[in-house]
Amino acid sequence: MSGRGKKSDRVKAQIKGLKSPWGMEAAVCAHFHWTREYLLWGVSWQNVQMMLIDMPTPVYDEDDSYVDGDDPEALAAYINML
Repeated sequence: MSGRGKKSDRVKAQIKGLKSPWGMEAAVCAHFHWTREYLLWGVSWQNVQMMLIDMPTPVYDEDDSYVDGDDPEALAAYINML
């Protein structure tokens, strides 16, 4: 098993900022590779909000574990567990 899946090797990050409309606009433009002009005039803000709400996010188990996709054995064990 590779060392990438160990709990001590992972870095937990927090999102900072996004306290103003401009921070949110910049984050949306960066994520979707849109220009600010397209965000403001080409798509409705309601649709952008629905897209952001429905984005996939990682959910960890109670023990904060995850499956290492680079380790074939761990991935196979996870699939067999389902």
